[in-house]
Amino acid sequence: IAGATLGFFDSNNIKYKMFNGKSDKYIVYGGGGQWTTDYEQHWLKWLDIFKAAEKVVILPSSFNECQKLIDILDERFVVFCREKQSFEYLKKAKTRAKVLLDHDMAFRITPDLLKGKIIPKTTEQIKAIEQITNAFPKHETIAGLMRQDCESTKHYNTDLDLSSVIYGQATASRQHIMFCTKLIFFGVGCADAIITDRLHVAIAATFSGRSVYMIDNTYKKLSN
Repeated sequence: IAGATLGFFDSNNIKYKMFNGKSDKYIVYGGGGQWTTDYEQHWLKWLDIFKAAEKVVILPSSFNECQKLIDILDERFVVFCREKQSFEYLKKAKTRAKVLLDHDMAFRITPDLLKGKIIPKTTEQIKAIEQITNAFPKHETIAGLMRQDCESTKHYNTDLDLSSVIYGQATASRQHIMFCTKLIFFGVGCADAIITDRLHVAIAATFSGRSVYMIDNTYKKLSN
């Protein structure tokens, strides 16, 4: 999400500065699946930051059982939903925010991130590549890349939870974001076919020309 978002801003000559942990007059939140009951402890801290802003744009996200967010949505907000059920959920809430339906930001990935080698520059990045490489025997053609967290519908046997090799950070550097983006493409490139319940793993695998088999998550994000 983050890699595609920064690429989208750059290609459209949109000026921005990276989040530094402090509030600002204008905030663009990069989207994702945080606005659900499973992650409430993570998104509650954003509400005070949003309350202090003059304008807030939430890029394509999922919304499910997030009443505390709904309670602060007013005319200062433009909110994009990335699937129909989230859109209907927010429209039914009848907030004063402008609510729109759009594609996930990952579909806007720029071509440069699909090409070129992945080059690690830190010990953490080297270990991440080794973890992926060690997870896939050379003879393997079908890889299970299932999530191992609260969104999984049950415990699946998996080769690797690719998205958890290096987690995102709210105050991540551009270099870290672009490395993590390339890491996803490196991971899906290690097999001919992918089985996953990770939305962005499925998108990356599709862009990489792999066969993709998707299993839904707890709040039906993938099927929607």
